[in-house]
Amino acid sequence: MNKTVVPAQRDRYRLRENDRRVLEVLEAAEGPLRAYELLDLLRCEGINGPPTVYRALARLTRSGLVHRIESMNAYIACRAPCSSGPPVLVICDQCGSTEELHEDIVIARLRRRARALGIELDRIYLELRGRCARCGTASE
Repeated sequence: MNKTVVPAQRDRYRLRENDRRVLEVLEAAEGPLRAYELLDLLRCEGINGPPTVYRALARLTRSGLVHRIESMNAYIACRAPCSSGPPVLVICDQCGSTEELHEDIVIARLRRRARALGIELDRIYLELRGRCARCGTASE
């Protein structure tokens, strides 16, 4: 039985200063940001090197506070920090807006199916692509 543990890093006061800054920028962003876009936005706060941003992103991703959008090589702040599983990211191909779904039953089913094939999953990245209502339907 897996026990859901909410990481201590979710408490803002326990975040490292650079992690907090990166998270705040991602939370304020209108869409996903790449690491170098984050760096450009954080230079005025004294963060000048890519390794600093990448280390913060790695810690925030491990803690579940940030999600990496694999297909875009970009990041978004988690909007549902109490979820226990990986999100399904729904991404607009036109404007890049990203929504987060938590489908724990679907994820569990995929894990079982993979296990039945003899594969123990290390990571799950699910991305659904299309167009948002603002940009029009995907069939237009």
